[in-house]
Amino acid sequence: MCNLVDDPAQLDKIHDINAAQFSAAQPEQCTDTPMKFETLTRIGFLALLAVIFVMANLPGNDAPSVFSYDKLNHMLAFFVLSVGATIAWPRANPLVAVALLSIYGGAIELSQWVMNLGRQADWRDLAANSVAIALGMIAGYTFNVIRRRIGRRRKT
Repeated sequence: MCNLVDDPAQLDKIHDINAAQFSAAQPEQCTDTPMKFETLTRIGFLALLAVIFVMANLPGNDAPSVFSYDKLNHMLAFFVLSVGATIAWPRANPLVAVALLSIYGGAIELSQWVMNLGRQADWRDLAANSVAIALGMIAGYTFNVIRRRIGRRRKT
């Protein structure tokens, strides 16, 4: 267990144990610390990859949509995905990220073509995905810059 109290005397009062037992039982390193922001965004990003893949391959009438125009749904999904990727891996090479997300979009279109569940592969979907990836990378990069500046201000 990881305790947020640094002073063994305070911990003694809180947990009704003596300071000697605390120091003897204290692990060298805290194992249940809160997850880092980047770890959470990486988990969220991977979950989003799975959700988008499943939603994109649902039969035509079952696929949920936010907008009536299909390309806007593609753009929303890939915008959020690329923002998430940029935030989860802030030091990643943006060209590699764009390439990987574009390949992922192509894989979705290929799976729609192969599975033949009432969805159709469309080059215009890839174009919409690409525009959204570029815009999402810009938005994610901007978020990272602002987050770093706020972090620097808090340290000073």
